[in-house]
Amino acid sequence: FQIRSKLRKKKKMMKKTKTKIPLHLALIIDSEDAKTHISSVVKIIEQIAHLGLHHVSLYDMEGKKP
Repeated sequence: FQIRSKLRKKKKMMKKTKTKIPLHLALIIDSEDAKTHISSVVKIIEQIAHLGLHHVSLYDMEGKKP
């Protein structure tokens, strides 16, 4: 996923600067991809939590929570 590499870059950048992170993040994912790649979705959420963001919402393409 591109998101993983972006998160790594963001983490490195945050170490260099005192950047504020948001309190909440909403992710829109394709429901079928989430079902077939659930371990990848879990890893992304774990990486987001590791960055210090503890409120994440997942939505499908129709705006519904999967």
